[in-house]
Amino acid sequence: MRIRRFTASGKRQSTTTSLTRTGGSSSAAIIIIRQKFSQLLPVEIQKEIDIGLVHAAKGALRRNVTPEYTNISIMSAFLMDYVGTEFKIDELKTAGLQKAKAIYSLYKSHKTFSEYNSPT
Repeated sequence: MRIRRFTASGKRQSTTTSLTRTGGSSSAAIIIIRQKFSQLLPVEIQKEIDIGLVHAAKGALRRNVTPEYTNISIMSAFLMDYVGTEFKIDELKTAGLQKAKAIYSLYKSHKTFSEYNSPT
């Protein structure tokens, strides 16, 4: 995704970033922006957001963090399910739902999350 920044003199700069490097919480924020404010964004930015979200979800699928890594696995499950559903990518949707079920199963077995305050 390309992010546009402006210098103090008002000159426009472009920087490329990747949601796969910024993590699940950043992806969740981008999803909220996409859902609630996409009509306010230029079409070019909307397309870049979509591409970035798909890359982030595919990265989450490849990383495949375990359900015990609670914060990250919850965000990964949400991201993969959302992107899979929104963009009709069955592999991501299925992976997101499977991860969510595994997280819930782990929670049910202990009546709590086993890990607390993970680095995010």
